[in-house]
Amino acid sequence: MPNYPADAACAHSGHPAGTWDERIAGETAAQRQARYTLALSICAECPVRGECANDQDLGGGIRAGIIHPDKVPGWSGLDWGLPAPGAHLARCGTVSAYNRHLRNGEDIDPSCRTAATEYREANKRARHAA
Repeated sequence: MPNYPADAACAHSGHPAGTWDERIAGETAAQRQARYTLALSICAECPVRGECANDQDLGGGIRAGIIHPDKVPGWSGLDWGLPAPGAHLARCGTVSAYNRHLRNGEDIDPSCRTAATEYREANKRARHAA
């Protein structure tokens, strides 16, 4: 059975603790979005995500795969074009993630490209079958 916080994925990711902060001074919106995407993907695989979500001692930032900017007085993630508080970024390999990559000018990974292609092809088949 995993032990919190010792087995937290963030603790063993090799990334600095600031990766999960709500903001970093001087960081651009694109850098922030890339950092949030990385942190959320690490949280998604965490074996103690539930315990992290229930830890009231943690501050704002990304915790248990959720962005918590509401813990920073006067700050709104919407100001930076980020997802609403508590929103999850779609995981790669989905059409939503493909669209996010396009919107943010990010490189599109093969799994997202495949998901978008399969979606378009399925829609095309459905239109022609009707």
